[in-house]
Formats: sequence, structure tokens, C-alpha cells
Amino acid sequence: MKQFLLLGLALTLNFSAGAQEMRRQQLEISHDNDFLLTTDRYYSSGLFLTYRRIPERGLLSEEGEQFSLRLGQEVYTPSDVSSRNTEDFDRPYAGLSGLWTRWTKADENTLWEGRVLLGRTGPSSRAGSFQRWYHRNVVLYLVPAWEAEIADAWQANFYLKYLREWELAPVPFGVRLAVLGEMSWGTLEQYVQPEIALYLGRRGALHNSIAHGRLGSSEREIFMALRASYRCVGHNSLIEGNKGSTASSFTTLALSGVWRFGFDFNHRYGRHDYKVIYRMIGRETPDQNRFHQYIGLAYGLAF
Repeated sequence: MKQFLLLGLALTLNFSAGAQEMRRQQLEISHDNDFLLTTDRYYSSGLFLTYRRIPERGLLSEEGEQFSLRLGQEVYTPSDVSSRNTEDFDRPYAGLSGLWTRWTKADENTLWEGRVLLGRTGPSSRAGSFQRWYHRNVVLYLVPAWEAEIADAWQANFYLKYLREWELAPVPFGVRLAVLGEMSWGTLEQYVQPEIALYLGRRGALHNSIAHGRLGSSEREIFMALRASYRCVGHNSLIEGNKGSTASSFTTLALSGVWRFGFDFNHRYGRHDYKVIYRMIGRETPDQNRFHQYIGLAYGLAF
């Protein structure tokens, strides 16, 4: 009997240790789409595959750093996808396919993030071909015309973000407030964007929370977030065409300021991360007469 008790205790301790084991890698698949909200315009869809990893040793320090690679494609369309007359367009058709690399350094209350995008816009991005195939064979819906798409070009962009967070109330019903600023510079887009976010629910510390795409803990998280930001736009190649180029047959003006609002629901359960996001984006061109909204879904598996 004593031997069975000792064996049971050993198995329990082993299971507990495995449950708390820090997993240093993750694969995530995510999809954004406005079709789930019965619209098909502006930022119409996005499909991404992301790999995250905590290195044994970082670039600047021995802990707190994380790297990721994201392969993805984004699709942008005007509100009237049936017309081939550019006079009916409130923005150009545009597609982007690219690879994003991301580095973050985080502690209990702050996070630094740097991202680099290398990608391709225009017909060679194959975004238009994919959307036409998807509408024709999957959703069986009106196939967009993809007339006068933004011209082919290679794109390179750099992004820098700083975030500061405060815990206003502890778990189980935690409240955290975050203030952040992001800037972007490159051939694809140039902007500065301040943002504020409020997290409500059971959430981990900043440096290993699903809230910021961080690994390092399998502790359960389930919370929602409310966010608001204002983007000061310098240039947007997906609307205005490639800077210094007249290759695109149709472009329009990008508004200098865009409001953006969002709601997130995140759940981490052991190795599994589940995310649902809702985004509402204000007018991005003078001809747009309405805001845009879309939903994003993501699943990540740590190992």
C-alpha cells in the first residue's frame, strides 16, 4: 500500500511539473475578415501564420526577449466591388504579401517592440487572385473586379513601439491600464499612433501574457480588452500608391488622421491560446462615407 501511495505521489508531482513547464515556442494561425459582419470592403481579409520563440539568450540581455516570424497576406478593396469604373471607387484595390519579423523586450510593466516587414504589393502579391478564387469557390459570392489595382512594388517597413502598463486591481477580476505609442517608417506606410488599452479579467503579467503575444507561462488567462487609438498618417502606399511612383493607374488621398477602436477576448488554457478581436476603423480616404469593421480569429499552440 505504501508503495502505491509513493508511486501516486511521484506521478502527481511529475504531472504538476509538466503542467508548469515553460514552453518556449508557439505556432499560431489567424484570420481577419469583414465578411463575418456582412460587409466586403476596405481591409477585407488577412491570413497569417506566426512562429514565436523565446531564445536561450537574447540580443541585449539573458531574459525578457522574444522573437517571431509572421508570413501573411492582406486584401483591400473599394466598397463597390462590382464596378470596373474607377469613378465609383472610394479607395484602390490593393494586396500585400510579406514576412514580418518581430522582436520584443519586456519586464513586469514595460515592453519595447521592433518589427521589420519585407513584402510585395500589387498583382504579384497574388492577393487579388486568392480573393477571386475564394469568392468563386468557397463563399459563392460576388467576385470582386480587381480593376486598377495598386502597382507591383517591393516594400520594406520598420515599426517601433513602446508600452507602459499599470495594474489597477489584482486577479481574479484584474484591471490593467496600458498606454503605448507606435511609429512606422518605410516604403509601405508612415505613421505615428498613440493608443490606450484597458484589460479586464484574469490576466498574467505583461512579460508572459497572451495580451502581448508573449510566451513563458501556461497559467490560465481569460480576459477582455477595450482599446482606442488615433493614427497620424504620413503616407499609405496601399491607398496613395508607391511614393514617388506614377505606375498605379488609380490612387486617392489618404486622410491624415484615422480613429481606431477595438475589443479583444483572449483565453490561454495550458498550451492553447484562443483570440477573438473586433476592430472598427474610421474613414481613411475623403470618399469613404462610413467606418469599417472586421473580426479576427486566432489559435496558437505552444510547444
